[in-house]
Amino acid sequence: MKLIIVSGLSGSGKTVALRTLEDAGYYCIDNLPLALLSTTIEKLLQHNKSLHQDIAIGIDIRTGESELATLPEVCASLNSDRLACRILFLQADNGTLLR
Repeated sequence: MKLIIVSGLSGSGKTVALRTLEDAGYYCIDNLPLALLSTTIEKLLQHNKSLHQDIAIGIDIRTGESELATLPEVCASLNSDRLACRILFLQADNGTLLR
């Protein structure tokens, strides 16, 4: 099973990315607090037989810089034989964000 964690700057297209992943067959959750990520993944893996889908989870940068800095370690700890975790970090230049 694949897990893609979608994060990035506000306005950079996280929701669009999650909708695209959902169209590609991923089970998507938007705006999950980082503190709930591990527990959520554990629950989803327990129900793997009924889920049969890869997972994409949106983590908002408003989680807090110090907590968000731990995201690579959290992702690494989730990697296992059953789960391949990747981070998709989106950003946009200031001009695009202002428009």
